Amino acid sequence: MRDLAPSISSFVKVSSIRWRNTVTISSQLALLSIVLHAVSVAGASAESISILWREAEKTIGVPVLLPSTPVLPVSSHLSVRFRPLGRGESASTETHLRLYIEEFSKYPRSFTRAVNLEWVAFVKGLEVSDYPRAATYFRFFSTSTMASGGGMVYDVQQGASNETYVRWVLHHEFFHFVDDHLNRGGAEDRAWTALNPKGFHYTGVEAPSTGFMDHPRSGVITTYSMKSMWEDRADLFAALFVETAYPRLRQIVGADPTVRRKIRYMMRILEQLDPTINERYFREQLGESLYSLTQGQ
Repeated sequence: MRDLAPSISSFVKVSSIRWRNTVTISSQLALLSIVLHAVSVAGASAESISILWREAEKTIGVPVLLPSTPVLPVSSHLSVRFRPLGRGESASTETHLRLYIEEFSKYPRSFTRAVNLEWVAFVKGLEVSDYPRAATYFRFFSTSTMASGGGMVYDVQQGASNETYVRWVLHHEFFHFVDDHLNRGGAEDRAWTALNPKGFHYTGVEAPSTGFMDHPRSGVITTYSMKSMWEDRADLFAALFVETAYPRLRQIVGADPTVRRKIRYMMRILEQLDPTINERYFREQLGESLYSLTQGQ
């Protein structure tokens, strides 16, 4: 067994931290003064995970955590549970780290700084309120300055054999983290909901999240998007970054003016967060043809 992880620097421990939208953290979110170890695996897998770990931190500029105990660098909420990675997850850990590097490197570092992404953790057996989840996030706000902070949690067992799904989840859940920064306290973005067709209402009903863009009706690209404004926005954000989704996205965008309007709105709010995510950025990310299609009336 080999311990691959460098120790995380000790910080002052903060108490009184709450889950997601509530406000109880000091202006500097602190990592607990514990050592978080890499998954213990043998031989070449250990070496490859070590290399990917360091590459992820160097490329993205955000600490990557592989906890050795079911504890994150914040006080966990009782509704969130997970298990540390073990020898059996070496292949799926490698896959998730590789895809994380590929997908999150699409974001300018200034963007992850703008939303104050402080760490990303990879675990297994993730549950939220006793339901299995591929990912979740922790978001906190300072009581004095309202400065935000927090991190992402991804389950390496979920969808490990489907790389498109993993890529989708990486972006989808990250946008929930971004959205909590944009709409603190869960406030509805009325400008967004006003873009929906007349008479449209989100269902509030959970549906499987597959990343398959079935375009069930005008204005939404997936059945999962029908649940809420939050899922609508997160799925659309993911579609803008997962290249394998672009052929289907092109079909939907060409046929649905509401989706085109939502994409333009999404682009505007992202540019407000980080001016480097601008027209030039999306022309390069989407390609000239797809970008131009999103701008049509």
